[in-house]
Amino acid sequence: MRPSLPALPPVHAAPPHRAAHAARVRGAEAFRPRSIEPYALPGDEVLGLNKARWRLEVGDAVLLIHDLQNHWVGMFGDPSAWLEGIARLRRACDAAGVPCVYTRARPARTAAERGLALALWGLGVASDPADAAAGQLVAPLAPRGTDYVVDKPKYSAFFDSELEALLQRLGRRQIVLTGVFGHHGIQVTAVDAYMRNMQVFLAADAMADYSASEHEQTLRYVAEVCGCVATVGSLTSALEGA
Repeated sequence: MRPSLPALPPVHAAPPHRAAHAARVRGAEAFRPRSIEPYALPGDEVLGLNKARWRLEVGDAVLLIHDLQNHWVGMFGDPSAWLEGIARLRRACDAAGVPCVYTRARPARTAAERGLALALWGLGVASDPADAAAGQLVAPLAPRGTDYVVDKPKYSAFFDSELEALLQRLGRRQIVLTGVFGHHGIQVTAVDAYMRNMQVFLAADAMADYSASEHEQTLRYVAEVCGCVATVGSLTSALEGA
């Protein structure tokens, strides 16, 4: 005798997982990017946070500009100070022959593809389908023909991306890290670099976060756990003196 099968739900009733997904999508649609007020960037005092005393080597370094897309940078009331810090570093790296790599958050094609980030941050760079420029890198610091661009789906620049393979091809084991956001992608990327035995030099005044306290939190964590904290001045001096 064949066992009886459990009764199937009526065809018009949405499965529970689908209903939950629909609720997450509605929540994502309600998400609005925050407006970030300017705050004072740190100076040379942060150099005292470091435990490691690594030395930046021009032949071993790469400049990594993390997620400098219009969607994220547009959240800042005045990003000019830290953008100028990145510009200064890029000029110094150009002069020293240090490669420049950009990372770019990959827009999710569907809400399901956005995964857990949907509940935390909404649809991200894909939140406004009509805004084609949202995912583009900011014009003043757009990549040039000699630069590299790596797309990524999550916080870390290494996760499910070509970054590690690119750095291996370039023969680079040191990363000058800049961009946004400090206690999200910047911090997780620094940890992932450490896991791969790569030295990170986090440019304290060429990165940004939601607030001064979260900015400082990132610097303290990186200096304590996985890298070195530097400034635009200390890094450019190292590049120019090499």
